[in-house]
Amino acid sequence: MAVTAHYSDRAWNLQSCILRFIYIPAPHSSDRLCAALVKCLMDWKIDTKLSTVTLDNCSINDVVMDKIKEKLHLSTLLRDGSLLHMRCCAHILNLIVKDGLEVVKDGIKKIRDSVAYWNATPKRKENFEETAKQLRISCTKSLSLDCSTRWNFTYKMLDIAILYEDVFSWLRLRDTRYTCVPTSSQWKFARDVCERLNLFNKITEVIFGTKYPTANMFFPEICKIKLAISYWINSSNLLIKEMANKMLQKFDKYWSVTHDIMGIASVLDPRCKMELLEYYYEKLYEQDSFEQVKRIQQLCYDLITDYQLKLNQENCGDSPMLESSRVANDGLDDYDAYVRKKKKLELHLLKQNWIIIWKRMFYREVLILIFYCGGS
Repeated sequence: MAVTAHYSDRAWNLQSCILRFIYIPAPHSSDRLCAALVKCLMDWKIDTKLSTVTLDNCSINDVVMDKIKEKLHLSTLLRDGSLLHMRCCAHILNLIVKDGLEVVKDGIKKIRDSVAYWNATPKRKENFEETAKQLRISCTKSLSLDCSTRWNFTYKMLDIAILYEDVFSWLRLRDTRYTCVPTSSQWKFARDVCERLNLFNKITEVIFGTKYPTANMFFPEICKIKLAISYWINSSNLLIKEMANKMLQKFDKYWSVTHDIMGIASVLDPRCKMELLEYYYEKLYEQDSFEQVKRIQQLCYDLITDYQLKLNQENCGDSPMLESSRVANDGLDDYDAYVRKKKKLELHLLKQNWIIIWKRMFYREVLILIFYCGGS
């Protein structure tokens, strides 16, 4: 198991470091995984400074997170730990596409078999390239066979094979042993699948081509996926329709437990604020969009309240006189605090640069994102 911390330093620069590689003997039970991760957090004294903990999306990790919460002081976590568990976006993305490709695997089987056939020996590769040259087709990319566990390899295989559709058809006349030639309808289906996989490929490049991908980057990309899949469900091709349904089932399961934290991150991005949230929620939720936007806005207010309470507890040592004064003015103090925190968020949403306020309020906080890889 590898434990990595991502955090902002005092100069507000994003940092990342591997905290520990941990050997966990089999069986990889939830108790063992929980104990190892909690010990690492305690050893580094960061158990009270966590923002989110990101794990692969599997059932045992859900149990691990429940047990971790039992061992941590929930009052030190954001919203008493309700935002602590974050599913790994990369892993979810892979699962969504993998589920979809499982439906269409028979539709692209002949293309996979064709690529495997012409990649089997150096002589066949040479014949393939010679035929491409004779047909005046630029052979700048070599055929690439996919991998059953990596959807992007399937995308690459189809993307390249489609370029050589005429070559495969011509080679059928030159090699009688080549019997797995795709039909024109199968090539059309492959183009349809490839076009849809291209969306996931572009989003993967946007998110994971960045040195330090932050939560605000994920929100618009994940929304694009949701909208695209919803559109594909109306396809006239029954296999594409079924693929989209499979993808949507997996997506909705993920979206229901992650969109809050991504929505908050989008609001706190000074380039987006509420506008991006409103834009996508109108498309995703239609009639319920207003309620969903207000819910995320309220979460932002609640987070500010949490941070202010923590900072006040750290910075203010109460004398008996101050304490008695506070008790006497409790109602007004609570009201003043409410007005202050509301104005600060509204200031960000309307006109001010939130980064300045954010630095002033949270410069002492170390926001840590733990990536946990491994498990059973």
